[in-house]
Amino acid sequence: MWILPLLDSKLFLKELIDQYQLRFAKDVYAEDLGFYLKYLALCKRIYVTSRTVCRYRKLSTGLTGRRKREIVQIYDMFQDVDSFYEKIPISQSAIGALYNIKLQHYWVQFQKYIDYTDRSDRKYVFHGLADAISDTAKKGKPFLSDFSWLIYQTIRKRKRWSMLYLSNLYVNYKKSKNQSEN
Repeated sequence: MWILPLLDSKLFLKELIDQYQLRFAKDVYAEDLGFYLKYLALCKRIYVTSRTVCRYRKLSTGLTGRRKREIVQIYDMFQDVDSFYEKIPISQSAIGALYNIKLQHYWVQFQKYIDYTDRSDRKYVFHGLADAISDTAKKGKPFLSDFSWLIYQTIRKRKRWSMLYLSNLYVNYKKSKNQSEN
């Protein structure tokens, strides 16, 4: 199951937040995802509804619309979550879920590299997130879903052909293809 980590579409128990002193990490990319994953590990039950409770608007002038090299810092956020998980009793299935969530979020962020106009930024994001995906897949191999394993295989191929994927020709092709699909 894929549950978006956007906090504005969820209800949280304040008692649990206070008991474990959960706070948003400062100066970390994706601090909402980090908070969410820590909170999720503490839950005994989760209720899900298919009803839309919030519509998220993404503006090019907002924080999520800007492209920045700090996107690679999502790796630091996941390390913070890992250290939190080490401090609490947690099941193997929860650890497995974390590996799959990591890979899927790295993949979502990885796909944004084509939006970078500066080639050095594009290369930095491509290699930083590709390395994070490879590292996570190797550590979490016994837990990976078929989709997560496919992500890892795709990244391995793209790393071998990184000069192609980083080229302006490929990036322009991908952007034009995305525009024609919309």
